Amino acid sequence: MGRIFSYHEIEAQQVPNGDNFGLARDTFIETVSECVDIDGSFVYGSVAIGAANRRSDFDSFIALAEDNPRSYSAAKFVVQCVREETGYNIPILPIVHPRGALEIGHHDLDRFFGQHLSSSHRVVEGNDPAEYISFPNQPARDILADYLFQKKRRLTNTYTSTDPLDVEEGGLQ
Repeated sequence: MGRIFSYHEIEAQQVPNGDNFGLARDTFIETVSECVDIDGSFVYGSVAIGAANRRSDFDSFIALAEDNPRSYSAAKFVVQCVREETGYNIPILPIVHPRGALEIGHHDLDRFFGQHLSSSHRVVEGNDPAEYISFPNQPARDILADYLFQKKRRLTNTYTSTDPLDVEEGGLQ
């Protein structure tokens, strides 16, 4: 998958490079390590293996220590630090869940994506959330149907978005 940049973004030099992603990874890890309200986190994908390019996004996961506003604010702080440090050029929208919800399977992740999240190509800070995520036992057919439904919803929302970097609603990559 690749991101699409407008002429305005290119002209304003809002296109990231590999160094931006390295800085984003280092800032993410450093900021997470200082947040007591975050139980653990990891960066995965092209950024973790050092192969990110201007069309990459920043794949990250944050497990909150508690399910409370302070913990969610800590995750938001991490994202804001990465955005500011990289000049808002890096699209970062981490997967965020409280540790308790991950342990009992109260989340929207399926076991196939969970296998992807637990690969060895990750940069982990704090406790490794992949070690305690539990997944409900759903048939593969139901998981695929949910996945396709979400992709269709995000695609619909993308076409109605006016912000080309609106990855919160699945913006074009």
